[in-house]
Amino acid sequence: MATFTASIAASNDTGFTQGTVWTAAIPFAGNDTTSVSAGFRWLNVTVPANATITSASVHLRARSLTGTATNVHTKVQGHKGDAPQWAEGVFEPDVNFTATTAAPDYDPAAWVTDSYYDADITTVVQEVVNGTWASGYDLAVVFFDDASVANNNIMMYRFGDGDTNANLLTIEYTVAAASVAPSAANQPLERPFNMSSLRR
Repeated sequence: MATFTASIAASNDTGFTQGTVWTAAIPFAGNDTTSVSAGFRWLNVTVPANATITSASVHLRARSLTGTATNVHTKVQGHKGDAPQWAEGVFEPDVNFTATTAAPDYDPAAWVTDSYYDADITTVVQEVVNGTWASGYDLAVVFFDDASVANNNIMMYRFGDGDTNANLLTIEYTVAAASVAPSAANQPLERPFNMSSLRR
């Protein structure tokens, strides 16, 4: 089994979206009078296409909480293919974010400032690498609001906050061994038919 890890590499690769507006800033998700969703993008993800994903997670560090953690409900989806850079102010589903069908829930039971929490995105990454994917592509995921209670949201640390463990992506995977066609030298020799063997 192999393991790939990556931290966020640039400030414009963490942020939030409200509707079709992307803001490269502190990522947060839930409801802030309207739905808000947190986005993350990792560069040069060297996981082979069609690898078997045994586990994948995002290591989140809590920055703050508005309301109650159990009132925040999100679902996590990934971009299928090589994730483009989100331009400031623009977030267009099916244009610069083509969402996976896989959408596991991330509903925090608690959100304590400076504590770490892991979000399981195994099914999301599996769907991404099974699609139009190549090793070295960029991977993006969004924690979409999923009917959070009004004015309840969680805020995460972002790139530039001085913690490389915040928003750390970890993927464990295996790759099927390549099948090797048997060479002629390894083939069993057929014995020629001998008519004398039928004589008594």
